[in-house]
Amino acid sequence: MITLVGGVDALSVVVPHDDPDYYRLRPSIAIQPPGEPNGAIPYVDGFGLHPAFAPLINETGGEGLAFVKGVGLVDAPRSRSHRASLDGLHRSRGEKQGFGATLLAGNELSASSAWWFGSDSHRLFRGLPGGVGGRPALVLSTYQDASAAHRALGVAFEEDGPVAAAARATLTASARWSGVGWNATGTPSDRGYPPTDFGESLAGIADMLRSGDGLHVVAVDQEGYDTHRHQGDGSGGVLAVRLDELARGLSSFWSDLGSGADAVSVVVVSEFGRTVHENRRGGTNHGRGGVAMVLDRAVRPGIHGDQASRGDALRRGALPVTTSVHQILAEVFERRGWSNLEGILAAGEQRISGLGLYSSIARVDPGG
Repeated sequence: MITLVGGVDALSVVVPHDDPDYYRLRPSIAIQPPGEPNGAIPYVDGFGLHPAFAPLINETGGEGLAFVKGVGLVDAPRSRSHRASLDGLHRSRGEKQGFGATLLAGNELSASSAWWFGSDSHRLFRGLPGGVGGRPALVLSTYQDASAAHRALGVAFEEDGPVAAAARATLTASARWSGVGWNATGTPSDRGYPPTDFGESLAGIADMLRSGDGLHVVAVDQEGYDTHRHQGDGSGGVLAVRLDELARGLSSFWSDLGSGADAVSVVVVSEFGRTVHENRRGGTNHGRGGVAMVLDRAVRPGIHGDQASRGDALRRGALPVTTSVHQILAEVFERRGWSNLEGILAAGEQRISGLGLYSSIARVDPGG
């Protein structure tokens, strides 16, 4: 689960390029139509994608890549504050702990099945037994051999007993890591990842997943989406830089996994969307409905959810929330065979609504 912190602008990610209101309300930040310089990537039904997504489209061919529009929190705080909205995004329904912690416990998986980055426990895993400390972005392929990588994990967590035990358990035998390809894959930058904390985090996840260490839920944050000023268009600006980092990181990640990508689902979400009209500083303010992205080889490609992002919806000033972000997460977790999904769904969302992300859902054992 990748969280785009700050509130990503849905109308720059999925561009309604055939709607004149879009260009009228965004005279300086609208993404130009396909075929124009720095224009949108052609997609479906009058919608295009921000040109920064080109690396990801080139890697996947558009297959296994879906976007969901009108996404948000059904019980969003009125203040639209980042902190409160992020807490609502990651919190287990009706409880104070993160829904990642609730799902792991409900599916009999331990703290060693989770990973995140930073000095504190990620919001998604708040309340996870033994998961109180941070976990660094350890890129295992940069170590000379499995033993060196094993030692690095031990050193990283030596001051935190429960987390240290969980981390060391991920490298119980060098033989398990023979497929990582030490001295062949190189640094994250050598492998095409952006030279940032986010790129390094994705490289580390790819190493651990390819090595079969038992990870089941991973949380990654990418900062910088609060684009109140200098948001930019398809030619540059703050948002283009962030989306380029996201697309290049995911492209390299997917390539790194190879056939192992069959076992991986990536869900990209944000705490809320942004206003339809641009402000006086060349940016957008906090809005409501946003956009989510799912990268999964079994997903039905294209755009899902309510198409309310043109005409009257644009003129209202902020896109409505027509799809709960937790419904998306629940459908992805169900596809992967998880149970006890009540930890994700809000009150009144006792059933998966059937967004149609998958043609059919083949359950698998999450402990397998």
